[in-house]
Amino acid sequence: MEATESTLYKMITWIKKSDKGCNERHKACLDAGISNQKLKTMVKTRFASKVIMFQETLKYHNAINLCYGRQETQ
Repeated sequence: MEATESTLYKMITWIKKSDKGCNERHKACLDAGISNQKLKTMVKTRFASKVIMFQETLKYHNAINLCYGRQETQ
């Protein structure tokens, strides 16, 4: 669980701070047919914040898979 939290945290941070990450996520959201809502980075010490992060990740899992799949093939 901690490894998953850490990976998601890094992924969301990369998307927020990187122009390339933001653009790639936007394209992936369009391809997945979902809105391009900003993901929230969890507050590491708050359980409720972690729950929200996981809920958003489940909602956007198709876009996240597309985005990361494209990164691996480049």
